Amino acid sequence: MAIKLSISLVVYQSDRKLLKETLQSLSQAVLFAQKKNQLEGCFLTVVDNDIDINNDEIEGFIRSYWLKEFQLLKPEKNLGYGVGHNLAITSRCESVHLVINPDIFIDKLAIINAIELMKIHSDVGLLTPYSQKTNGEKEYLCKEYPSLLVLLLRGFAPTWVKTLFNAKLSSYELRGMPETLNKDIVFTSGCFMFCRGSALKEIEGFNTDFFLYFEDFDLTLRLKKTWNILYAPSVKVTHHGGHAAKKGHKHIRLFLHSAWVFFNLHGWKLY
Repeated sequence: MAIKLSISLVVYQSDRKLLKETLQSLSQAVLFAQKKNQLEGCFLTVVDNDIDINNDEIEGFIRSYWLKEFQLLKPEKNLGYGVGHNLAITSRCESVHLVINPDIFIDKLAIINAIELMKIHSDVGLLTPYSQKTNGEKEYLCKEYPSLLVLLLRGFAPTWVKTLFNAKLSSYELRGMPETLNKDIVFTSGCFMFCRGSALKEIEGFNTDFFLYFEDFDLTLRLKKTWNILYAPSVKVTHHGGHAAKKGHKHIRLFLHSAWVFFNLHGWKLY
């Protein structure tokens, strides 16, 4: 039986070339799922946190590359990543809901494979994909509970220092995990979160204590209390994202603040 999909996309001064690729690949994957009668309808909500961009401009851009129904929400100020998605989720949340970044290229089969797996596994509240970087290397979205040391190493340490702690970083990123379906996931990054709508509503979406960073970790921990999280290697994406340290001092401050909030909420692990 075909189901309905809602999608939320939060943008803020996003690279237009990458956003174009996201919208185009998403459109292709949605159309393929509809042709195979797995998808009854699809609705996209774009939340634009950049108050300096004209509504008509961004709306015209979306319309050029997204082939289905959509709405543009424009808050009066930048609300942050999680709260932005909450606006979209509150406005429209179907039986399955995709939280996606504006720098993701989606495989043509990603949506249909995700839908089929969610139908089979009724105990799954969130599905996370196989992700690769633009150079073809695997990106490890599934992780174990982070320590302060691991986060500092990943975000700010030079390569030679990371090499000294390679075993600890490998363990954190679950690099030895087999490429098979896995429901033993506790933590996953939030660039592509294919969620059951009822699960999202149950936990009331993202925690508003986070402006940017760690809202995905917090969401998965809260969702894991009553639902399983599924790693699905048949759902494939390419992620153009980077670490906070590469984005300037503002992002570093946001990262450190969110880390402080996260550890205070869920417990400190130093190393």
